[in-house]
Amino acid sequence: MGLALRRLSADWQEHWAHPVLVVESFVDESQYRGTCYRACGFEAVGPTEGFGRSSRDFYEAHGRPKQLYLRELRPRACQQLRQARLPAELAVGEAEITGPCPFCGRRRESG
Repeated sequence: MGLALRRLSADWQEHWAHPVLVVESFVDESQYRGTCYRACGFEAVGPTEGFGRSSRDFYEAHGRPKQLYLRELRPRACQQLRQARLPAELAVGEAEITGPCPFCGRRRESG
């Protein structure tokens, strides 16, 4: 797993023209302890809500929450991804790839 993680971002960059900053994995801790993920530097960040993907844009409840594990492949990657705007080197081509977001956030009312 360590070798794959060391190569992942460069390989992805070569093929898709952008790096991978963070990888994720889900572990059913009622069956497994996540030891190999922790040994490779993953951090348990919290449980899921117990849903699974049943089609491209649809999820169904299955009642078996998983533990979400994350590993940054670049220092401070999670911090960069939380920003309102991506850093310039990561935002290249974002509008062309994703297009404008069709959803509007709720407006915050004063008072």
